[in-house]
Amino acid sequence: MKIRDRITQPLVILLAMALCASSTFAQTEPRYRELPNFHQVNQGLYRGAQPREGGIQKLAALGIKTILNLRAADERSRAEETEARAAGLRFFNIPMEGLDRPNDTQVERALGIINDAANQPVFVHCKHGADRTGVIIAIYRMTHDGWSSEDSLREAKRYGLSMFQFGMKDYIKDYGRDHAGQQRTGRSFNRSSAPDERAATPLVTETFERRKTSFAMHARRTLMS
Repeated sequence: MKIRDRITQPLVILLAMALCASSTFAQTEPRYRELPNFHQVNQGLYRGAQPREGGIQKLAALGIKTILNLRAADERSRAEETEARAAGLRFFNIPMEGLDRPNDTQVERALGIINDAANQPVFVHCKHGADRTGVIIAIYRMTHDGWSSEDSLREAKRYGLSMFQFGMKDYIKDYGRDHAGQQRTGRSFNRSSAPDERAATPLVTETFERRKTSFAMHARRTLMS
């Protein structure tokens, strides 16, 4: 056996094992065509991107009671509200800038809606379910679950928070710093453990799935050759 083959084959095996593991973790959450980037935070909270056609009906079928839309209050959002209310869902719209940090009023209002038991389960979304949604969920993690700003930001990044969203990332860090004492001593928080890497792994995209399948086939061919 050539030296190159002796080096390559173990690497192929390790990479194939890693891909299989990531696939196992990704399949812990269901995928819905109508609800891109859809994830469950806990029993009372879900997150995702802008619902596609049929998405509102899917949310209703899943038992969601409330939609919190973080996008602009425009014709699209008004149409979404009409569809949501027709499906029996509550609807709230808190317009947040897509390229800037939120303000405290927006965040506190969003948390109030999410934490109101009468609204739960709540589905929070923006356009991609990554940046604006990521900030709100990160603050929720700190105030509700007692996570640190570091853990909250780490999860937000895994779900797609852009590396260029400096204002949003700074807001998460600033919030953690300004509320550090309250987080350590507050008894109202329903603390949960630090984020589980497996549980927090977002669903892989179709592109990644195709690449993974292609790589797995290549790995099998290499091992059999």
